[in-house]
Amino acid sequence: MIRNYITQAITMMRQHKLFTGIYIAGTALAISFTMVLFILYYIKIAPIYPEYNRSRTMLLDYISMKLDNTSQEIYTGGYPGFNMMRLIKELPSCDKACLVARKEEKNLPLSATGDGLGMETAVLGLNVSDEFWQIFDFEFIAGAPMLTNGEKLTADEGMCVISESFAKKLYGTTDVVGRELYNRTIKACRISGVVKDVSGVMRATAADIYMPMQNFEEGESLTGYYSAGQMFITTDNPESLKSEVADLVARYDQADLENKDYELHGQPHSYTHYALGNYSFKMDDLENNVWDIVKRLLFLLVIPALNLCALISSRMDERIAEFGVRKAYGASSWQLVKQILCENLFLTCVGGLAGIIISYIVVCNANDWIFQVISIAPNIDSGYGQYITPEMLFNIPLVLTIFLLCVVLNLISALAPALWALKNPIVYSLNSKR
Repeated sequence: MIRNYITQAITMMRQHKLFTGIYIAGTALAISFTMVLFILYYIKIAPIYPEYNRSRTMLLDYISMKLDNTSQEIYTGGYPGFNMMRLIKELPSCDKACLVARKEEKNLPLSATGDGLGMETAVLGLNVSDEFWQIFDFEFIAGAPMLTNGEKLTADEGMCVISESFAKKLYGTTDVVGRELYNRTIKACRISGVVKDVSGVMRATAADIYMPMQNFEEGESLTGYYSAGQMFITTDNPESLKSEVADLVARYDQADLENKDYELHGQPHSYTHYALGNYSFKMDDLENNVWDIVKRLLFLLVIPALNLCALISSRMDERIAEFGVRKAYGASSWQLVKQILCENLFLTCVGGLAGIIISYIVVCNANDWIFQVISIAPNIDSGYGQYITPEMLFNIPLVLTIFLLCVVLNLISALAPALWALKNPIVYSLNSKR
């Protein structure tokens, strides 16, 4: 039966080339626009190298402090520090926790030999604590992470992991483990490993160079000078972790160690909130942003579907006599509806395939512009290696989504015209001169 429907669809395509061309082009544009947005959002929240652990990852970005015994509420900002991480690691729901601090240099003089300042280059660096390498699943091309095993680094010691492209840029090879990198502030930074490049859209993990956070003396402050921009926490029970962190901060306030009141603003929050929310950290904002995403996708899908619906309606008018003949030979209205839907689904899938190709071309060749114009999150850095990997484009969720979009587009555009055309009596249909 399905084979017959496909054969009929192919025959119709050959006989009505203009209709076929317009229908496929309209479908391709609808699918391509929708897929571009979907791919961008997918990249932000899906498990992609090296952030395969996103579903179990929570983040703590910002802690505000209110000074006690003041006539006004004076807030000072702070990022989570070593003491905060130590306390969170002791919580029952915490699996692992690490600190990450970003540092970007526009024109940093570097030397691979130590005999002068060498080349000046833009460098994106991350200072990370040890468990960073356990939370994120990096692929090491050579060497291993710079684990300190709890030992403190002295002021003139340095270790680092660098990216594959950065190694080739400085040394012309990835065989650089054990070599030293020099700049103005580090006497000698010994390279312990080289990792596969991370796309710049992976904000939490993308960098040219990864350096360990020096384990300074841990004070009693939850924030302070020795802090990091973010704390990443893995857990199997996010709600319990949030409750435990809130209780921890409440106990800390009651101890009145620093005459300060700390506020977490609903944190730690999920990776999805980090990717799709904003800096206010309110769940309402996340819900609003998700709803905005849904509205964009519906707009890009429904409007073209209505245009295709009008196109199919005109085509149904031409086939009324055909439907009358089929009814006269015993075909039921439901059988004819299935025939129409299957024929149009075949056309929709052809258009969907064309739309996929278009969307991949757009995303791969204009991704820098797309990430700037379509701001899907406040945490995208423009200009740093925002390339698209095959892993981001070719995966089962995307394939299933494409097929679902084709089915939905087919139902919206073809079902109503089919039902309208088949409501006519057999005699009226047979007497139709269209």
